[in-house]
Amino acid sequence: MLGHIESMFDDVNIQSQSLEQDYAIPQQQTQIKDIQLRTQRVSRLIQVDMWIYLLIINIYFVFRKHLNILIKYLLKKKNLMIFLID
Repeated sequence: MLGHIESMFDDVNIQSQSLEQDYAIPQQQTQIKDIQLRTQRVSRLIQVDMWIYLLIINIYFVFRKHLNILIKYLLKKKNLMIFLID
């Protein structure tokens, strides 16, 4: 009788291990898909951040260009005013 109960427990353990293995594969696939989705989100965020960074850099260089033009204009105007005063 005790041997029969032990064999039933062994059968139940084998079946539970089989079920764990059967359900472990979809769980791993779900984890892989979750990791892939997170990776895609991070990639999109990096792309957006790079776009914003490049936009800021472009604005900076345009600003510097216009500032240099303004400085040159003001220097010419100053030199002209000095010339006219003399």
